[in-house]
Amino acid sequence: MKFFLATTRHTRTQWNDQRRYSGQANPHLDEVGIEQAKALADTLDRSCLHYIYTSDLTRCVQLAEIVGSALRIPVIKDERLREVDVGAMTGLVKGVVEQTYPPDRHRTHSIDFDFSDIGGESADQVLARFDSFFETISCRHLPIVSWGPKILIVSHGTSLRRWFWHIGAKWNMPQGTRQNIRFTL
Repeated sequence: MKFFLATTRHTRTQWNDQRRYSGQANPHLDEVGIEQAKALADTLDRSCLHYIYTSDLTRCVQLAEIVGSALRIPVIKDERLREVDVGAMTGLVKGVVEQTYPPDRHRTHSIDFDFSDIGGESADQVLARFDSFFETISCRHLPIVSWGPKILIVSHGTSLRRWFWHIGAKWNMPQGTRQNIRFTL
């Protein structure tokens, strides 16, 4: 089955501005993030999208609803698209994390991150969630496989970066930008 995906990372929150680890905490978009979401919606064309799937965390839902409202496309929330759970690092500023936690496992930019020893998730757990999500949507959209659904995925930086690496693509996008890919399941 072929999918035409556009992926985006949620736009800015106050925690992003403060350089705090959000993990699965639930900060809202700040004013800048809301404006970034509106700007992203302006770059998208309703004829180019059929579905929006989003993490169920507020910062992603807000962005997805802004885009969905602008394009009149329903938003479907899915907890499997959540950010990696960084455990005890949640809410800490990056400088504190760098001084407190060893860099070999506790860096969100590492491909093989593992926060399970501090109450969070490993890279493998994140991949299992994303694989389960894509298996579900491939089954859900099987009747329309002949024309290939066009889907916007709204998720988080670390989770998306790890999934893209897993499928052999590079990804490191700023908040509120998108990347288009063709994906075959």
